[in-house]
Amino acid sequence: MDMRTQLHVLSINREHGIVFLEDLGGPFMSITNNAQSVIRYVQSYYGSKFRTVYRDTENEWWEIKPRHQPGWIDVEFEPWNGLAWDLLKKQT
Repeated sequence: MDMRTQLHVLSINREHGIVFLEDLGGPFMSITNNAQSVIRYVQSYYGSKFRTVYRDTENEWWEIKPRHQPGWIDVEFEPWNGLAWDLLKKQT
């Protein structure tokens, strides 16, 4: 990953395939503003099946949802409301 974002891996939930990150802020780019690089970083260490959830500098939780295109990654963001909510959402 390029070093324009300073982050911390909080936890890895292998059972549900989620990597939880924390945006450390500071003089660096936020995870939000450097999401494509963050996705490449997570996928290089944990594989493309892992999802990326992070706590931003305003203490809100978000999921980065990548859409792979030939030669690049497009992303969208979705609020993260916790694992229980996520599991319930999948049942509908």
